[in-house]
Amino acid sequence: MGNPAPTVLETSLSPDVPGSVQPQTAFFKAVGRVIPYFRNPKNVLIFKLDIMLIAWLFLAGLMKEMDQSATTQAYVSGMREDLNLRGNELVQFNTFFSIGYALGLVPGQLIQTRVSASSVF
Repeated sequence: MGNPAPTVLETSLSPDVPGSVQPQTAFFKAVGRVIPYFRNPKNVLIFKLDIMLIAWLFLAGLMKEMDQSATTQAYVSGMREDLNLRGNELVQFNTFFSIGYALGLVPGQLIQTRVSASSVF
């Protein structure tokens, strides 16, 4: 019958396929001698993707906090009229964000454990 066609990940990580991508750098080859997890190119790729995602999430969270604190500081320092905020609108903005975050947190985490990331993103 023959062997089934390799998947995209297997093709991109296979050393015997011409033109395949090898994520193993010299650093990970050296680390792989000490930590067996990094001997598999698939694990190296997943680790690199995790690092990039964590860095992006950290920067996105930092920027969100900086923006929110800057708006709060501007409001407190007397720029209420320049921001066109009336009454408790700043408090409402923060409350609505927190409610949306709290409501989406648990379902978002559950979806990530059940559905592959390629179909979500």
